[in-house]
Amino acid sequence: MRSAPDTEAATHDPTPWVAPAAPATPFAARLFAVCWAFALIVHHHFGHGTLEALQVAEIFAAVLVMSFPGSWRLLAVLAATQIVTYLSRLPVASNHYTVMLFGNIALLIASWTAWRTHPEPERGEAIYRQARAAMPWLLIVLYFWGTIHKLNTAYLNPEVSCGAELMSRLELAVGLEPAPLSAWLAILATFLCEGGALFLLATRWGWAPAVVFILPFHLAIGATGFAYYVDFSALMLAMFVPLFDDERLAPLRRLWLGLEPALGKLSRARRALPALVLALIYLSVASSTSTMRFWPELLIAGALGCLLYAGLAACAIHAFKQRRLSGPRPLGRLSIGLSAVVAVFFLNGASPYLGLKTESSIAMYSNLRTEGSSNHLFVPASWQLTNLQTPVRIHRTNIKSLKRYRRGELGVTWFELWRAVKQSPNGSVRYSVDETELLHDGGRGDRAPYTPSWLFEKLWRFKPVSFRTPQPCTH
Repeated sequence: MRSAPDTEAATHDPTPWVAPAAPATPFAARLFAVCWAFALIVHHHFGHGTLEALQVAEIFAAVLVMSFPGSWRLLAVLAATQIVTYLSRLPVASNHYTVMLFGNIALLIASWTAWRTHPEPERGEAIYRQARAAMPWLLIVLYFWGTIHKLNTAYLNPEVSCGAELMSRLELAVGLEPAPLSAWLAILATFLCEGGALFLLATRWGWAPAVVFILPFHLAIGATGFAYYVDFSALMLAMFVPLFDDERLAPLRRLWLGLEPALGKLSRARRALPALVLALIYLSVASSTSTMRFWPELLIAGALGCLLYAGLAACAIHAFKQRRLSGPRPLGRLSIGLSAVVAVFFLNGASPYLGLKTESSIAMYSNLRTEGSSNHLFVPASWQLTNLQTPVRIHRTNIKSLKRYRRGELGVTWFELWRAVKQSPNGSVRYSVDETELLHDGGRGDRAPYTPSWLFEKLWRFKPVSFRTPQPCTH
């Protein structure tokens, strides 16, 4: 028989136990965090008065995320800060900032889910997995409404089409005279790109062609220097990153691994300096230039955007050569919370046809008009559930917010008229609806036929109504 010491010796392993290494946040997740934070920085221009403090907090959070992209907590803080800033600015007209709102709600839900269901080392990867499932759905909805809204008589008219106007800006930027043929080509290219993106993003293999062929479309639009399009282009670049995983980003990851030893020698404070300097340079240039034509700012964002596109396109082409196009379907299964985010985002895009708000409904630069009568090829005005979009002509008024519409080519909707009256209860306004002239005088005690509720005032905002035909290009 074997003695007890012999038995103990036979079962004892002299190798010391070592805890398994914690899985690092995937490189793809860190790249997404950097791009998402920079897209938020690109959005901001100072000059919003009392909201400047919230803007500074949002930019500070974005700089921290760019400096430490592996921290899921910082990404969650950035998402929460943007949501609070958005709610503080309601009603918001910006489409890309609204898209970013839904993206940040999705990230916050993903962070909460990962915090509840995964241990600390796995949370960064878990959040990115959910982002990879949600972002393609948001892109699909975005491209769906971007295509549907442009199916109207005005967008297909090269004399007023926003597509033709953006093309003319590009032609003038390179010293060419706008030509009728190029206007038609711009209209056709818009439908091909946005419609093609719908198909490509829904397929197993389409992510690579979408990256290579669709992203240049957004970079070209940003190069027009048109208001808000630089911001939107930066956002689209960030939303395309979740189409990649670490395997698909192998060329960029190898490049990054070559830089990590040098970055690892820097202290945490010094690692934040590059992101801070970039943000300060960009914002100082942005705040000192025109809000409609900002070429210096465009060059900074454009150069970084082109570098990112070059890297993503190279990775997509490399994956194509290595036959790595297949894999998890981009449109992955969503949790109940993320499904609700996508559903509300879809309904938000349908709001113009339902008689609800016309701003921040993904109808930017689409020439769409649904006020009074619809210029859409397939959706009539009779689909509207309310009369809040009824166009109103302003003749005389002492209400400040309505004075710009007096006897001009622009009017307001029924909702915006009574929002202005509610904010100036003693004001007077002479207006006409359907050729019937009416007078409201709050000073003599007239009661408004409609008073918007506080909630609707915060959620709904309507574009000014153009009485020109065909509908001109507006935001």
